[in-house]
Amino acid sequence: MKAKELYIKQVQKARAEHVKWVNNIKLLVSGVNIEEKMIALNPVESSFGKWYYEKGILLSFGHAQMVLFDMEKLFLSIHDVYIKIYPIYYEKNKSLIGSLFGRHNNVSAHEAILARQYYEDIVSISDNLKNKINLLEKILHATSEDRFEELVSLENEDASKNALEDDGAYHYGARCRS
Repeated sequence: MKAKELYIKQVQKARAEHVKWVNNIKLLVSGVNIEEKMIALNPVESSFGKWYYEKGILLSFGHAQMVLFDMEKLFLSIHDVYIKIYPIYYEKNKSLIGSLFGRHNNVSAHEAILARQYYEDIVSISDNLKNKINLLEKILHATSEDRFEELVSLENEDASKNALEDDGAYHYGARCRS
């Protein structure tokens, strides 16, 4: 598979993972018992976040750089809203019987309404994020195969450089004394 195809498939997979994350929040605020680990609280630990900070950031060239910057702002905004939903469902003691039947019994009607409103905010921001992801994909399609080969070679250079530098010694200061 050529580098360009690989990067485009990674973008598509990241979008699908983001949609799945948002859908899990929808299930949660609808009263379905979703395991806490299914909806990453930390942006860096989510599938989309892992892609963005490990692979997506490598696409910071030309017009894609601004799109990636906008994507990060939107992505972090979504997580900021989810942080408001999280304690409603996960930081309180839930009854065992309610958990067995897939309900969060200790969520008051007011909290459920508030969580659904937060979810609507997430959907709105997520729509903007998906638009940015689509724009990034269009930019990648318009980028030459040669540019992608450059990206892959830079990525491989960084990986080998990091492997060489990680010799277990301490490096500090301007002289990098070991």
